[in-house]
Amino acid sequence: MLADRLGVARSSFYWYFPNRSNFVAALLERWEHNTRSIVDRSQRHAPTITAACLGVFECWADRRLFNVALDHAVREWAARDGEIANEVRNADAVRVAALASMFQRFGFGVDEATV
Repeated sequence: MLADRLGVARSSFYWYFPNRSNFVAALLERWEHNTRSIVDRSQRHAPTITAACLGVFECWADRRLFNVALDHAVREWAARDGEIANEVRNADAVRVAALASMFQRFGFGVDEATV
């Protein structure tokens, strides 16, 4: 489907990737940039929790930081593939932990920060 949408032959992907596993790994590596952006922004210095949240919100305002379409696509893929579902669960755990830690730095308790 991806090749059809791009108007190229399916075999052309293998010009860049020796096999499907390498293609999937490259795609997931690109998707992991979304998680890294959230973690990086959540760890930046900020004078208030409001400023810290606004720093994280940059992820969704700047397409270079967070690819929303790719995030949705990987999540849809996870609904059909257990291995990808594990990747999504792991990334979500990292994202939640980073955001909870950000809130804890501003005095929120563990439960409140996680929520």
